[in-house]
Amino acid sequence: MRDFTSLIQRFRAADRMTTVIAAGAVAFAYREMADHVVESHDFVAILNGTPSEPIHMVTSGNQRQAPAATKTKIKAASPGVREVLEFVRTAPGPVVGAMVAHRALAADPALKTDWGGFGRFGTWVSQIGKDIEYSSAQGGWVWDAKRFSSDDLPAPADKQPGVEEQVTRVTDVPALSAAQFRQIFQSMATRLRGHPANRTELSRQVRDDCVSAGEPVSRNAVSFVLQGLSYAGFPLSDEATAAELAVAWTRYVEELCRVASLEFDADEQLAVRRWASGGLLDT
Repeated sequence: MRDFTSLIQRFRAADRMTTVIAAGAVAFAYREMADHVVESHDFVAILNGTPSEPIHMVTSGNQRQAPAATKTKIKAASPGVREVLEFVRTAPGPVVGAMVAHRALAADPALKTDWGGFGRFGTWVSQIGKDIEYSSAQGGWVWDAKRFSSDDLPAPADKQPGVEEQVTRVTDVPALSAAQFRQIFQSMATRLRGHPANRTELSRQVRDDCVSAGEPVSRNAVSFVLQGLSYAGFPLSDEATAAELAVAWTRYVEELCRVASLEFDADEQLAVRRWASGGLLDT
């Protein structure tokens, strides 16, 4: 993506907005240079005219501030806002953004369309005020500013030490813990056995299951895993087990590492396998 990254730099220098379509392992720098990122599975859904819910572009960290006139005033008395206020104010510390979003959507399903006109959860929750603070760091966190601050967020090193950090930084594999990967595979296998759905719907279901199980992950992370399984040629059938999903995904991650020229010794390779498979592989 080196040539395209340079091209985006030129567009930005000319004050032009840029949107990229991300397919497979897209370099972090490529994503960060763009104003918006459309995941490949969402783009295919748009072309086919079959999205199960509205498609929203992922906003990169470099997006320029939207004009104030385009912002929508949040309804302070809405069920979603009330749920967030009660949940965050009684939490023992900062709460993972995905968990807060899940509670808000459960209380007010109408937010699923476009988050009250704000488009993204982070923008919506940031407008609540009332001492509710949000940070997009490490996947997103929400906290009660009367009791906590950004200093209370967990250190990044606690979540991604060693070779895992190298893999996520270079290949764009989601920066999840082994427990989160394991929960994705378990939830995916359960959903496939119960009622196999299209990939767009499956990513939403697995995301919700992971949040409910206490291992919250973003929908983009689930979609990236599904996309990797597709590239690996693994069929998403009702006979797929969590272990089989883990094996196929881990082989895909190892291939990404090979293509990216990441060289690991035997112990490091084992660490990558255990992490990517969620501990479902012995070796």
